[in-house]
Amino acid sequence: MQEWFIDWLGLPVVAIFVSLFVFYLATAALLVWLSFRSRLSERILSFKGLVAPFFVSTATIFALLVGFLSSDIWERNKQASRVVLTGGVAANTDLRRTLEGACAERGWELLVPSPRLCTDNAAMIAAAGNDRLEAGERAPLTMNAIPDLALA
Repeated sequence: MQEWFIDWLGLPVVAIFVSLFVFYLATAALLVWLSFRSRLSERILSFKGLVAPFFVSTATIFALLVGFLSSDIWERNKQASRVVLTGGVAANTDLRRTLEGACAERGWELLVPSPRLCTDNAAMIAAAGNDRLEAGERAPLTMNAIPDLALA
């Protein structure tokens, strides 16, 4: 599996972006069809919480990250010799493994902290949201992001 991915990373940045866009568009069309036009739509619409679009978006972001690191930096800055991966995404085993392969192939040093140090606040936000949901609190679809919204 990793070989085709490394080959894909060798494509020009524009080709990587277009292929990701087409994949994302096709996935979105499939999700819309499943949710509103298929025989499963009633069941799918009854789901609560995180569903497939979140995971598809996350995978797309990971692919973009790896693609831009491996292709764009390589083409624009031939002196690149080190890649640093940090934050919550650095805990992703597949991302680590893929970047290890891409960096090894290009002779780059990959610096990644221990997985226990790679955290973000997604679990905290999810738990706070779940508490509010269980308490019966709902937000309208017109709600906008409030960066300093109190959690308690």
